[in-house]
Amino acid sequence: MKKIQKLIQWIVLSFFGSTIFFVILYRFVPVPVTPLMFIRCAQQVGRGEKIRLKHHWVPLDEMSKYLPIAVMASEDQRFLQHHGFDVVEIQNAVEERMAGKRRRGGSTI
Repeated sequence: MKKIQKLIQWIVLSFFGSTIFFVILYRFVPVPVTPLMFIRCAQQVGRGEKIRLKHHWVPLDEMSKYLPIAVMASEDQRFLQHHGFDVVEIQNAVEERMAGKRRRGGSTI
């Protein structure tokens, strides 16, 4: 039983440690691939096409200064006020879940 507990602890710590590691890494290094890129490749395979993974990253300083804000606002209009955890939306989601309703929860950014 202790071996299983140690294994579970190791898995949980590895998951959270790797998550933190990649957040810090991708703060300084461009993201090589995204989940959407994998989805597009799977769609190409499904259509019988040759897989083409083509992308061109553009630095933020070469984009409009309003683009990052527009992207965040399209996902979560209060993102700049709550810094990642929209307590109001989380509370609303919990209350609606408790009432048996299903709806979208807090921010996914």
